[in-house]
Amino acid sequence: MATLREDTKAEWDKMKDRPFKEKLDYFWEYYKVHTIAAVIGVIAVVCIIRSIVTSRDYALFVAVVDSKDQMGEQTSVWAEEMADIMGFDTKKYEVFFDTSIEFGGDRMSRQSDYVAAQKLTALLTSRSMDIMIADMTVFEQYAQNNCFIDLRSIYSEEELSAMEGLIYYTDAATFADYQSTESDVYEKQAEYTIDHHDPSCMKDPVPVGFFAAEGTRVGDSGIYDYLKDEDRFQGYENGAAFGILQNTERYDNALTGISYLAGK
Repeated sequence: MATLREDTKAEWDKMKDRPFKEKLDYFWEYYKVHTIAAVIGVIAVVCIIRSIVTSRDYALFVAVVDSKDQMGEQTSVWAEEMADIMGFDTKKYEVFFDTSIEFGGDRMSRQSDYVAAQKLTALLTSRSMDIMIADMTVFEQYAQNNCFIDLRSIYSEEELSAMEGLIYYTDAATFADYQSTESDVYEKQAEYTIDHHDPSCMKDPVPVGFFAAEGTRVGDSGIYDYLKDEDRFQGYENGAAFGILQNTERYDNALTGISYLAGK
């Protein structure tokens, strides 16, 4: 019995004196799968090498959750302006806004919500994320899990007073809710009546972020304007907020970033 190698050689011997087109047709008929696989393999290797060669470290990583800026039209402008303000080498470092994180309508229950939550968890545990921008239903979940820096460690009492109305407060007295194993913890929190602008309505208020209000870059950009048409959250109009993550490894850049986003 002839071996595979012998059979292949015999087939090629038959074709060696045939016209080029017949040889090409023969090759494509018997080797097209291998050829396509090889081409795909080469493309994949080239893409990986290109990614490694052209990749830059982050000077700042901002997660923009559930915004209308999925294509990055607005955030790309912010990234360029922040990079200029920070003055780092843009060939080595970049300010990155991740606008791909999207939750569905039934927070933390659908498959898309699970994927979004897993991505945010990965960014948190890897210390990749410095700032999060999200609507209150998402922002409050992470605030309740003590993920954001207490603004009192950044600003003086006078500075915080000057920003009254813009500061987002969460109630540390309800942090225990999120340590519960009950599956309906989010629904219970949503039933509370809490004005996150007003620390006087909380037992243990903690300033953890800024509202994306009119007069801030995030608010004036309109990327969260759709929230005005959504259901209220904890008794008040839903809105967006942004804060610095507790475990950021780029603290100084995060301060610059939060000041920029809160500015005009």
